[in-house]
Amino acid sequence: MEREGEAGDSLLVLRTLLTIILLSVILLAASPASACECKQSSPARTFETADAVFEATTLEPIAWPADGDGTVRVTVGRRWKGVEPSSTGLELHVTRGKSCGYQFKAKTSYLVFATKKGEVLWVSLCSATQPLADAKATLEKLPPPAP
Repeated sequence: MEREGEAGDSLLVLRTLLTIILLSVILLAASPASACECKQSSPARTFETADAVFEATTLEPIAWPADGDGTVRVTVGRRWKGVEPSSTGLELHVTRGKSCGYQFKAKTSYLVFATKKGEVLWVSLCSATQPLADAKATLEKLPPPAP
């Protein structure tokens, strides 16, 4: 009789462990923190809602501090809105993290859609910023650039 009790206890422990493992797997798989959720918009709507739209070429890789968002220095090419020409370059702030942070490469040209927070221009993965080499379809839908 004792063996039946021990077997029942062992089975209960095993079931409990399996339940805990299963719940852990479900909770980890459902975690929203592992992905960036962006709202898809047409190029016209994206242009309308962006505070600044311009072509930029990165001068250096992103500087990622240990505890904050990144910055990247760019030169400004054609401009549609929100920035003035600058001979010294412009600093863009980049949302932290690989899931939502835009990964600029050094010495590469981009079509930038930025949001202004105070006097600072911000770019994230959701901003529609893209390498200029891949932006032909988007550029065709934008109005003419500023003179």
